[in-house]
Amino acid sequence: MIAYAAGRFADAEPKLAEARSVMPEDVSSVQPLIESRIALGQPDRAIEVARDLAKMGERAPWRAAVLAETYLATGHEVEADEVVRRGQETFVHDRERRQFHTNLAVSYLHAGRFDDAEREVREAVTLDPGVRHVWLQQMLVEILMRRGKADEARAALRRALEHFPQHDALLRLEPTLALLDGDAAAAARAAEAQLARGPVHTQLLALLALALADEQRFREAEAFARRAVARDPSRYNQSVLAWVLVGADDRLDEAVRVAQEALARTEPPYGAARILPFVPSPEHCLGLAYLGQNRLAEARTQLEQAAALRPDRAAIRRDLARASELLEASR
Repeated sequence: MIAYAAGRFADAEPKLAEARSVMPEDVSSVQPLIESRIALGQPDRAIEVARDLAKMGERAPWRAAVLAETYLATGHEVEADEVVRRGQETFVHDRERRQFHTNLAVSYLHAGRFDDAEREVREAVTLDPGVRHVWLQQMLVEILMRRGKADEARAALRRALEHFPQHDALLRLEPTLALLDGDAAAAARAAEAQLARGPVHTQLLALLALALADEQRFREAEAFARRAVARDPSRYNQSVLAWVLVGADDRLDEAVRVAQEALARTEPPYGAARILPFVPSPEHCLGLAYLGQNRLAEARTQLEQAAALRPDRAAIRRDLARASELLEASR
């Protein structure tokens, strides 16, 4: 699992396949095995695992959802829709339906189909009238954020906190929403307060680093970004550190190295769909670092890649235009 968490899918795949042979119904090995095979460009082998899992228990909503998610991740939308249709006919009891809609919401979220994800999670919420399942409320907030519905997300978070006022995962959404609103100071205050209360969560360290960087407090931001990377050297956390180093503008060589390390990590197949607008991409970080080093052709190439991956990001388009102008002027 260490290799999988680090994005080393070629190393992880045989170990996960072995674990699956021992415990074929264990989601902790089966789901990462499916994701690893998708990341390695083996969609048929991933689908085979998901189909085998679904056959082991047709009355288990999560198995059907795993199959639907695998179809979605491999571009088989017709087959995914058929799994959903069969599930709607099969799962008729409230508990089964709630689990099925919840699992489908996750599947659609991973596939980047946020409108479908919102529909499914709202259906699941209606089947939880006593608000007993905090993860449902958390998922609703996260999906609304990813759809750009900040006001609705904030209202949903307030309702959830009325029922779970001290829940760590919900409280971590407060600085995320503040950053989504562009309020770095409020995000920093919320993250610092939660870190003081504990427990220390890697996501909070990275969020605080981003908020402090937005406030030009780069030395403080760097300290928190380095703590996040030390705890989890993921593509996301390394991108945050690279972003902070680029902003500080006095260690561009290290920023290049860190961004290159982030790019070298294979991203999980669903990673791009989870990214919020304020989260920097390693391509953007590397392009800006090259720009700061006056490596204009390399900067433009990286920023072109960043813009292709996130066409909705105006900041990337502006940086790409600046790199292009400087490159043309230098000729």
